[in-house]
Amino acid sequence: MSEDPLFEESILPYRISPQLVVRLIELRHVQLDFSHCSYCGANDYWHLAWPASLALSQYLASTQSAEWWQGKQALVIGCGAGLESVVLSSLGANVTALDHIPESLRLVQRNCELNEVPRVQERCCCWLDENSRQQVGQYDVLVGADVLYESADGVWIHELLTTLLKPGGLAFFGDPQREGVATFLEQLAASHFHVQVHHRETEWMAGREEVDVYQIRSG
Repeated sequence: MSEDPLFEESILPYRISPQLVVRLIELRHVQLDFSHCSYCGANDYWHLAWPASLALSQYLASTQSAEWWQGKQALVIGCGAGLESVVLSSLGANVTALDHIPESLRLVQRNCELNEVPRVQERCCCWLDENSRQQVGQYDVLVGADVLYESADGVWIHELLTTLLKPGGLAFFGDPQREGVATFLEQLAASHFHVQVHHRETEWMAGREEVDVYQIRSG
């Protein structure tokens, strides 16, 4: 008698722009207990794309010219299934994907191969770990979706921006309008970062979802 599968794989198309559709391998009905982060213990939510990821990816493809992206060093924080990584690579950026779950990074590479874009560089570490964070380097662009859950998260994101973003660099975060983000924006406003908030609406499943995209420039 065969055992039930530990998860199912599906490939879904995501319309990013009129010219770009990304096909994404996702894991569904997951029963397997994947690796837990050795630093913070988390291992949830990475195996699917979420509305904030889609809205952020659509924003990235529409906000700057194709020429602007060429050769940019971009870091995707909490890369999940890899939607943002694939989009940035498609746009011409040199992409590094950071996640604390090894299976997430392997899924990102598979999705790069599926979409015939260059494989990403990998950083398997937890952004909450200061020692690991110091080894990541600096980038022209930082990108993250669904990384703001509560006001306390703004503290470490501020540290990421200070440590990992080059002077004059840009960061883009997608957030499904969770509580606590106002505190994060206030913290940035009191420092040398400049923040713009862009309200986006994206098709998701059978309806539409509202997402805020924060564009942050280092002074």
